[in-house]
This record gives sequence, C-alpha cells and structure tokens, in this order.
Amino acid sequence: MKHIVPKMGSCALVVGVLLAGPYPVLSQTLAMTRPVVAQRTAVVQASITLRSLKDVLNELKVRHKVDILFEDRTIAGYTLPVSVLSERGSFETVLSRVLEPFSLRYKRTKDGAYLILAPKPLKKTAQASLTPQFTTPGTLPQITPVMAQLSTGAPAEETAQPQDVTVRGRVTDGERGEGLPGVSITVKGTSRGTTTDANGNYQLAVPTENSTLVFSYIGYEPQEIVVGKQTNLSVVLKSSNATLNEVVVVGYGTQNKRDITGAVASVSAQQIKAVPVIGADQALQGRVSGVQVVQTSGAPGGAVQVRVRGVNSTAGGGANQPLYVVDGIPLAWNEGANTLSVGNEGSTGGSGSNGASPLASINPNDIESIEVLKDASATAIYGSRAANGVVLITTKSGKAGKTQISVDAYYGVQSLRRKIPMTNARERLSYVFEHRRNAATRGNEVFDIWAVNPYLYDYEGTDWQSEMFRQAAMQNYSISATGGTEKLQFAVSGDYFNQQGILLNTYAKRYSTRINLDVKATDKLKFGTRTALSLQQGNGQDTDEFFQSQLAYPQSPLSPVYDSNGNFAGRPNNIINSNLFSDGGSNQVANLMQRKRLYERYRIISNLYGEYELTKGLTFRSSFGIDYLFNELNSTNPVWQRGIDVNNVQSVFISQPKTFNWLADQILTFNRSFGEHTLNAVAGFSAQQFTQRTMGASAQGAPSNVLDQLGNQPTPTLAFGGETPSALVSQFVRANYSFRDKYLFTGTVRRDGSSRFGSNYKYGIFPSFSLGWRLSEEPFLKKVAAIQELKLRASYGSTGNQNIGDFLYAALMGGANTVWGNSVATGLAPGRFENQDIQWERNNQLDVGLDLSLWSGRLNLTVDYYDKLTTGLLGSAPLSVISGVGNAYTTNIGKIRNRGVEFGLNATVFDKNGFRWTLDGNIATNQNRVESLGNLPFINGAVVWRTNSYINRTQVGQPIGGFYVPVESGQYQTWAEAADAPTIRIGAQPYFTPGDFKPVDQNGDKIINDDDRVWYGSPFPDFFGGFGSTWSYKGLSLNVVANFQHGNLLWNQPRLQSEVFEQNAWRVSYENRWKPWDPQATTVPVPRANNPLLPSSRFLEDASFLRIRTITLGYDLPRVLTDRAKLNRARVYVQANNFFTFTRYTGWDPEVNSFGSSVTTNGIDIGAYPIAKSFTVGLSLGF
Repeated sequence: MKHIVPKMGSCALVVGVLLAGPYPVLSQTLAMTRPVVAQRTAVVQASITLRSLKDVLNELKVRHKVDILFEDRTIAGYTLPVSVLSERGSFETVLSRVLEPFSLRYKRTKDGAYLILAPKPLKKTAQASLTPQFTTPGTLPQITPVMAQLSTGAPAEETAQPQDVTVRGRVTDGERGEGLPGVSITVKGTSRGTTTDANGNYQLAVPTENSTLVFSYIGYEPQEIVVGKQTNLSVVLKSSNATLNEVVVVGYGTQNKRDITGAVASVSAQQIKAVPVIGADQALQGRVSGVQVVQTSGAPGGAVQVRVRGVNSTAGGGANQPLYVVDGIPLAWNEGANTLSVGNEGSTGGSGSNGASPLASINPNDIESIEVLKDASATAIYGSRAANGVVLITTKSGKAGKTQISVDAYYGVQSLRRKIPMTNARERLSYVFEHRRNAATRGNEVFDIWAVNPYLYDYEGTDWQSEMFRQAAMQNYSISATGGTEKLQFAVSGDYFNQQGILLNTYAKRYSTRINLDVKATDKLKFGTRTALSLQQGNGQDTDEFFQSQLAYPQSPLSPVYDSNGNFAGRPNNIINSNLFSDGGSNQVANLMQRKRLYERYRIISNLYGEYELTKGLTFRSSFGIDYLFNELNSTNPVWQRGIDVNNVQSVFISQPKTFNWLADQILTFNRSFGEHTLNAVAGFSAQQFTQRTMGASAQGAPSNVLDQLGNQPTPTLAFGGETPSALVSQFVRANYSFRDKYLFTGTVRRDGSSRFGSNYKYGIFPSFSLGWRLSEEPFLKKVAAIQELKLRASYGSTGNQNIGDFLYAALMGGANTVWGNSVATGLAPGRFENQDIQWERNNQLDVGLDLSLWSGRLNLTVDYYDKLTTGLLGSAPLSVISGVGNAYTTNIGKIRNRGVEFGLNATVFDKNGFRWTLDGNIATNQNRVESLGNLPFINGAVVWRTNSYINRTQVGQPIGGFYVPVESGQYQTWAEAADAPTIRIGAQPYFTPGDFKPVDQNGDKIINDDDRVWYGSPFPDFFGGFGSTWSYKGLSLNVVANFQHGNLLWNQPRLQSEVFEQNAWRVSYENRWKPWDPQATTVPVPRANNPLLPSSRFLEDASFLRIRTITLGYDLPRVLTDRAKLNRARVYVQANNFFTFTRYTGWDPEVNSFGSSVTTNGIDIGAYPIAKSFTVGLSLGF
C-alpha cells in the first residue's frame, strides 16, 4: 500500500538519503542510530497540532456545504496536521489531499453526497515493503533497513526488523457465498492495509504472527482475526442488521434509510430470487407488512392481486392495484380500467378473467431491489396514480472492476396440491337413480339399481382429475455479466423461463434480455440506459374461465376419455341411458388437447437518461422512456365428433391489442449541507402519453381443422378496432430537511393534468408532509448502549386515482332506430350525457410510525398505524328512464375508509461458532368500511351461476363486496312441513321439498326475499402476514418462508355445483346427503334436479390459511473446490414450494378470487386454476 508521508517526515528522509550518498559507513551509522532519530522525530511531532480525520471531514463538510458520508471504522485512528485545512483549491482537490496519506478514496453519489471508501487493493504486495510504514496513524516514518540497503547496496541484517508474514485469502458473503470486492483489511494498531479485489481476494504483508487483521465492509459486521501460523486466511462476513446508512430508492431519487420519514419497505434481490416464479410480484407474498399479495390463479404466468393497505375504490381493473415503476418507467398494465356499474354489476357465469401478471415480462434475476411506498409522504410525488401505493423496481447496474459472470438455473416438477374426493361410477349411478326415484315418487322407496345391473359393482369409471391434471416441468436458465471501468459500467443478462401447467396443454414461456449501461463522459456529465426486451408465449386454455378447470371434477365418472378405437369419446350411450348422465359437458380432456388459446406478448421497456452537474450540489437529469406491449391472441374451436356430442362448425378468433406508453422527465436535484442543516430537494416536470390500439375479428364455418386460419372461415362473425389515447402532464417538488441529523421534515407536492377528466377538474394538486424525530440521537438516549436507532415518524397527505376509462366525461352518440311512416330508419341518438364535473378519486392518509433497532442491529422493529379516507369514488349512477339517454352516467359517488396497524420485525437470534439463526416476520390488520355512496342505496355484485342471484353487496357501514345472503337453519323433513314453507322470491328455486334447507324468515312475513338476507362476513381477512427463518452453519443453510391470512370467507361454487344433480358429487356431499330413511344425514339436500338454487350461507367457508411457501436447503461449496473449478462461488440447493397448506377450506385452494379484477364481486371461487406444489433443484455459479 502506498503511503504519502507528511511534509516533515519527507524532509527527514530526503536529508538522510543525501547525507548517506555513496558512503557505506555513514549509511550503517544512520541505520544503527535509529532510536536517536525516532526521539528527534518525536520532538518535531510534538510541535505539530494534529486532528482526527473525522474532525477534519466534518470541518470540510461545514466549510464547503456538502454532505460527506463515512463509516467510523473506515477512518478510525487516523490523524493528520490541522494545517491541511489551510490547503487551497477546490473541495475535491482538498478532499483528495486529506485522504491520500491513508490511501482512502471517495465516490460521488447520485444525490451529490461524497462517500468515503476504503483503500484499493495493492497491485504487488512486494511494494509494501519498499514503502515507509506508519507505526501509528499520523506519526512520522522511521528510516528502515530497506532504505539503508537501497542507499549503500549493503545488506541490512544488522538492524533487521522482524520478518513480515504474507497472508492471502478471500472474503465472501455469509449468505450467498459470493466474493466481496472492496473489503477493507487493516492490521490493527497500524496503518497497514489493503482491500479485496473484484473477486474478494486479497494479499497483505503483516509484521508478526501476533498481528490482528480487521475486516470491515459497509453492510456487514466487522471481524477481527489473529493471524497466528496461518498464511491462507479466508473470511466469511455476516450481513449486518445495522441498516441505518442503507440507501433506499424513493420516487425520483434515493435516501438514507435513517432519514426517511415515510412508510417504505424494501425487498432484496436475494429474497426475490428465493422463490421460483415468473413474476417478482409473486415473490412479495408475505414479505412486506400491509401488502396483501394473492395469487388469484395458478395458471402459468397467471395473475397476482397486490393490495397495499386495503381496497380504496369500487372501480375494477387496475383501480386497486399499485403503480409499478421499473427503472423510472411506470408500467402501462394498470392504466385505463373501466368503472363498474352501480346497482347490479351484471350477470355472469363466472368469467372473471384475471389476466397476466404485470411483472411477468421481467426476469426476477435482473432485479436489484423492490421498494414498496405505502403512505402519502412516500407516494405523493406520483400524485394521481399513487392512491394504491407504489412499487419501485430497480434493476442491477454494472460496477467498475473485473467482469463478473453469474449463471443461475433450476429445474422443478409441479403437481396438483390436493384432489377433491369425488363419487366413482357405482356411487354416481346410485345417486342418479336415487334422484330419479325421489323426484318421481316424492320420497317413496328408492329404486334398487344393483338388482337390475349387478355388473356395475365392478365398474370404477373415470377419475377426471387424474386425467386432466398432470405432473408438469418448470425450468429457468439465466446468465448475466457485470463489470466495467471508472468511465463505463455495464450489466447484461439473458433468461429463458418455461413453465408447463398442471392442467393439460397449458404452458407459459419467456425469453428476455437486458442491457444496462452507465457512461461517465466527464466529471460532470454522465448518461446511460436501462433497456429490456422480452417475448412471452403460452396456451391459456381459458384457465380463468368457468367451464374449464371447474368442470374437471363435476364431469360424470361414467363418461370415458377414449372410445374403443382410441379416439376421444363422448358421453356414454351404452351403459344405461345417456339421458341419466346429463352432466352438461363433453370430453374435457379432448377440449384441452384440441382447442387452442395461444398468446404471444412482445414487450420493450427502455429508459435513456443524461445527467449533468450544474454546480456543486445541483444536478440536472433528463430522461426519456418507453413501454411498448404488443399482444396477439389466437383462439380456435375445432370441428369434432365424440359419441353423441358433435361440433360441426370451426370458429377462429384473433385479437391484436397494442399499448404504447412514453414518458419524458426533466428533474433538478439539490443537495447541500449548511452547518447543522442539510437540505435535499427534487423538482421536476413530467409528460406522459398512453395509447391503446385494438383490432380483432372472428369467423367460422370451415369444415376441416386443417383450415384453421381466420381467412379460411367462410362466415365472418365479428370485426372490431379502435384507438384510445390519454395523456398526463405533471410538475412536482419534494424537499427533505434535516437539523442535527435528528429532526427531519419532508414536504411534497405534485400537480397533475389528465386528459381523462373534463375541463372543470382536469388538474389536481396532491400535497403531503411528514416529520421525523430520531430520539436515539438525543443525549438522554444516546448513552443507552442497547438502542442503536429509535425514530418516530408522522405523515399526512393526499394522492389520487385516475385509473378510469377515457373520455367518460364526454357525451356519446350511438346508433338508434326510429319509425318514419311505415318504414324503419336508422340514425344517431344521444347515448350518454356529458359530465364535466368528474373529479379525481382522492385518498387522504394519516400515518404514524416507529422504527427501532436494538443491540447493534440484532433486533429491528417497525410499527405503523394508518387511516385512509378515499373520497369522490368514481362510478355509474342511475338515470331516469324518461331521460332517453341510457340508464346511467359516470360521476363521483362516495367515500371508503381503510384503517390498520402494521408490524415488521427481523432479528438475529443466534450467531456464534459459525452457526447463525435469523428470523423475520410481519403482520397487519386492515378494516375496510364504506362511508358513503352518495344517493345510491347499495351496489350489488355479479349474479352467481345456478342461484341466479348476487351474494356480494357494497353498502354504507359494511366492507366493499361484503357477503349478503340468507341464512339456513335445518331441513324440511316432510311434505307437510315443506308445504307450509315461505314463498321464495330470490334465487332460482321455485319451491321447497323434503330435504331442502330452511332459509330463516328474518321478518316473519312468510316471504323469502332480499329483506331476509343478513351480513354474513367479509371477503377481506382480519389480519394477514408472513414470516421466514434461516439457519446456517458454515456453507450449509436451511430457509423457510410462510404466509398466512385469517378471518375472510370464500364462496365455494364448486361445492354448490356438486350438489346439483347434473354434476358429479363430491364424496362428502354424497355420503351426507339427506335420506328419508336416515334423518341423521342432514348436510346435503335431497338429490333433485335444479337443486340447490337458493343463495345460502351454507356455501360460505372460512378461507383462513397458513401456507409454507418455500423450504430451501442449500450448500455453498468450499473454496478448495471452487478454486479447482476456477469459480468464484458455487451453490446448489433443493426447494419444496407450496407443499404444506393448513386450512379449513374444502375446495382446491383458499387463496383464489375468480373475479380478481372486481372488488364488488369478491371472495368467490368458481373453480379457478389450482395453485401447484413443486419440487425444484437449483444451481448458482459465479465466475
């Protein structure tokens, strides 16, 4: 390591060398009189005023009004003459002179601060022995025997010091096993030291075997190790929980975690990679307090529902999803959602398509970190799009140094987590004849089918779940490279993901590549790009539609999959009578294998930026980004004939929706310190345009499946197309102020102008402010050794929601017919009134929080209380029929409140003798309540199939989409009792018979109608969260991650279906059906056509669950093996995913919502694609 000697020491050396000259005797004399020289230099030293390096840096910070960041251990023990503060020159010149004697470095951060770094590694260790060494930091050097030898050419053994010991080794991360570049390694008590290279390797000459090496690195716990007899000393550093200086990404910049006054949660790259998923949003499950992540579909690439602090809007689509921002680009996925109708939402057989994951196009291995912004202080800078929180995704950047290559791969096998026990063929026949007999004879003796057909005793029939579901492979291969120079850094990657679905002929594939570049053109100018391209392909098979996976188990076991010729079979017509098996469906295996629901999605997300330092502390950044998404959907229903089932007409549907989103940002960043005051400010202008184009057509009629293109179909049935643009123009400013590093203030305001609103309310202003108090910096707490950090936070502010349809404020004209004389004329008529007074949905939120860190970061706790009130709910209010203009218009209709408490904790439970145990967990509550619906009495949810009635209602005083159903109590046992039953005026059930359940007549009027419904429960959990635990010993580690929710109900439509005669029955329904001869069997009503048809509390089940999401056992190969293979690191692991789910819910999975995009129709399982369990084997290599 090179050490520049202070001035007086330099003079002494020069004089000594000149005096020695060519005279060996004088040289030896100087060597032997070394103690005398030491005494004299000590006298000279006493006349110099010294100050610690820390004091000097703090003085420079005040003088030059800049922010200088450092760790105490990086500069500990260093002193230098106070005269250095009299040096002339720019700040950076003076700072370089101050740091140079200690080989320290600095780096300018994005926000204008200066970060002090440990010394760089030596190129040649031998140079260290030719360099004067400080015996203590800041003292003058002594003339060593080596210097004497250089002067005279004579050996220096006569006055030789103890021989140096060369120590080599590698420093690695304790969790990932990766080499750590730039680790500071010093000999305790001296200024000797070095840093690790790009691979974590180091080499250092130490004075004696008794020397102690100190290893330190930002974000890791320091270690001290006595050298002893070791010449090869490798060290594993453990991640430090002391994250006060951790830099966290916030909107349009970064902040130190200790300075944040809002509610911001971070998820690391390691946590994201820990779960084998196509989208990083799935990896958020159970990781962040207050963020509920529900995988609404188990289909490959299926949708994920992310809710930050509850549901704020009655609108559908993306109106309740957070804003996703990838490297500064807001994704277009959640734009342009339509509002729902007010009154009845509409009738559906259970479509409820959930779409695709918004992050499915992004390779999780490319992500460096995810920050979730939750309160108004953190989100207000995104204004009208931040009512539901903001998810910031930052991808990996290059680093100067040797190119690092990483290879990650895993392969897994998926399977159905659980099968629903169903009736077999014998039980189905018994059920059928029992139904027929009961329906025809009104409870007379049941017909004995087995006496007529004894051969059916041996007929097991078809297990349709086993036929339709399969074991399916899942694999991922990713390669990346990072590196560069001080002028150019790069990060490039490529990825291939392939997930075969557990439902036949379903799959999802992704091909992606990324290039991130940063170029430092001059000391003031830099520019770069973040660009990613992806292609997704798959076959969806209508997996989110009602009839597909839902019919996997109601189909009759009497129906075979294949006929005697090996072709797909239809319904049987040779056992008894096909009319007895009217299960309403043809061969579902054939449907899955023959039908096509293909899709391709091409996506480009790119952001170009340039940044220029205008003056010290003031930086201008300009960026332009795009998000282009092109979809192609191709659906084909072929010609087929299977037994008595036939389809003679082929149909083809093609759709090509495209979205193009561009964004231009111009941002000024200011960062200065004034004595005890620090100010960081951001001001900017943003312009964005979002354009959606749709085009599609369908046709039918080709007689052969060979002719499967749209143009081969002779009969067009549909053609459509259109373009919908929208724009957003914004100005924003945020200021962060700190006094004495303990009193904190943040103020933010954003003004948005949106084309989605009328002229009266086209612009909205969204302000927020927050306060922070670091009590741990107060004198009365600073002496408490156990408390490392204690901060109180409070914030209040406003954000908005503009996720509505375009031009809803405008009047529309539509086609209409009228009669002129004796003929019908076609013309135009008003279709919708204009409403220029449509306003933003506005979310006003209060947050009070606490951050606590104890025992040097071994225990960290975060607590938040929030209260959100959303006003101006957007919806459709009814119009009088005499208006002549439709039946509804869009307006602001009401208010919704969400209140809750969040707890987040992480702890190092044990860390000794190579064994480490860490825990993390979070839990949150949220109470959702409708405060107002304006003049509307309620909003009913969608009609549920079979009951012909709604089960959800949104009403003042209740949660959105609460369950509002009749309650059942007991069963009718006789015809006389059934004849005296109330009249039914809800649902599709015409009358009651023995075996039917009794609905409670709440008001005793002998009529069962909406007045007899009761509020039965909520689709939202009372509390939810997750936890994880990691045990590690040397290279071996075991990690467990779980998530849970409690208190919500789920409507079990498949169970209702199984109790209807036309469908096959669940075994529990069959065994507990009502029997006239067995009054004890009272779980299921009598088998009878079209029964049950009354919406009932009986089908609402507790959907609480605890799911062990991942269990990972990993091993980091030791250095002796990786060195032989020329690897920097190597890790192998096995992982079990979703193997254990503890729940009372009787369906496939409690974590579903078939109407994922809707909140007024919520908590309904209509047979969604089940979430699979999987077992994977993985490998991670570093070169």
